[in-house]
Amino acid sequence: MIGILGKTTPRRPNLSTRLATTFLVFLIVLSSTMAAGALAAGEDTAPTILATGLPPDVTGHWAEAIIGRAISAGVARPDSDGKFYPDRPATRGEFAAMLVASRRVDSAPPARPSFSDVPATSPYFAAVEAAYRLGYVEGIGNGRFGPANALTREEATTMVVRASGREGEARALKSVQSILAGLGLTDGATISDWANEAVAFAVKLGIVKGFPDRTFRPGTDLTRAQALALLERLGTSVPVPATTVKADGRTVHYRREIDLTATAYGEYFEDVGQWLGGPTYFGLPVREGTVAVDPNVIPMGTHLYIEGYGYAIACDQGSAIKGARVDLFFDATPQQIADFGIQVRKAYILDGVF
Repeated sequence: MIGILGKTTPRRPNLSTRLATTFLVFLIVLSSTMAAGALAAGEDTAPTILATGLPPDVTGHWAEAIIGRAISAGVARPDSDGKFYPDRPATRGEFAAMLVASRRVDSAPPARPSFSDVPATSPYFAAVEAAYRLGYVEGIGNGRFGPANALTREEATTMVVRASGREGEARALKSVQSILAGLGLTDGATISDWANEAVAFAVKLGIVKGFPDRTFRPGTDLTRAQALALLERLGTSVPVPATTVKADGRTVHYRREIDLTATAYGEYFEDVGQWLGGPTYFGLPVREGTVAVDPNVIPMGTHLYIEGYGYAIACDQGSAIKGARVDLFFDATPQQIADFGIQVRKAYILDGVF
């Protein structure tokens, strides 16, 4: 596997490698006449009054038009009382659901939950699992996701950059501090180190801006209205492809397709009965959905859908993974991995730069 610093180490010779990466991207359709959504009321233009059917507490709000479009597209929905509460802080669970819906991810949840606080009975179960598999989100530690936790602006910005499929570009930025300095933010130094690259890249793409008072407020909770404005801007900068295909019974939006030679890998320790794999090149914990590719063929951070495997994120590399190949992580025994052998699988590229 590849370590977090990017140094390759040989894969176990007794494990066959396998491909079946699956990945998918979704796009929010924007009206050509609307002003771009913003992260603050002061950044948005006057809202357009929509037809009836809009939640009563949205009329006259700065994000009225944005909320209306999101509800129509199925990205958001009112609460059970019919209200939307646009100025209420968005939670991590809510944002994961909005993000997955906005990217048109059509994914079936796994057999068992990845997080102890997002059980199969949770309304956010399917969305959180899809977002986690694609690398949009990570947990908060101790096997928890924190679905009810309020989401900060820098957290949300990091998530949308991951969802763009261009995180590899963000990590390769050479002028992070100069980009941030170019905003003239008075609180730029308070942006967490782990969010600096994502914020700078989001600024470069035009997805985020500062407030009129020249602050970014990285640790401030993101409101539900601001969350939808952020997602709409993501949809403008990195549109979900219009081309679709039916794969494994799911509708996949994709940019291009490619045949990959697939193998499988894993690190299963029979004495403890579980996978104890280390981090991928991107630093993500290995799990189903994390795959190794040749970055010269598929850039790091790209999302895919692999027939027979599902959604995946290209987040690992290997010295033996060259050309049109993919090595897919499986939570399986060594024998099951060996039985996979070498197969050719159709892969659909959902995003990234090509």
